[in-house]
Amino acid sequence: MLAPWDGSEAVEVSFDLSSFTELYDQAGLMLWHAEHQWIKAGVEVNDGVVHVGAVVTDQFSDWSLSPVPEWGGRIVTIRASYHQESVVIRARTDEHPWRTIRVARFAYPEHKQAGPFLCSPKRAGFEVAFTRWAYTAPDEDLHTDPPTCD
Repeated sequence: MLAPWDGSEAVEVSFDLSSFTELYDQAGLMLWHAEHQWIKAGVEVNDGVVHVGAVVTDQFSDWSLSPVPEWGGRIVTIRASYHQESVVIRARTDEHPWRTIRVARFAYPEHKQAGPFLCSPKRAGFEVAFTRWAYTAPDEDLHTDPPTCD
């Protein structure tokens, strides 16, 4: 489920972590330019613990993640804001403040798309309740948290 995204606004998706139980259960926000240029940012289960992280692909992929066990069972929001050929990716829960999880180069001024994603490569039937997909004001700067829109 991707829609055109010109980067003039930030994009956010929110979803419920209650169904995340198995290794690599994951959901979040996909930013897409082409088959070899994309970013997925969100939450996934790794070694029995919920982690927030991102995979950034520009021909090759890397993977960054950080444990957030206190986020288990919460509503999570993942946000991307485009600025000077990069995206600032932030995440929060309904009870926790924004945290910056990645600043990544995404130097594609045109033909970008964004939208929610979910995946569970280890099991069939994984379902995630997405509660919000919205475009909102872009980040003011890297060091100022965006407002929360609940």
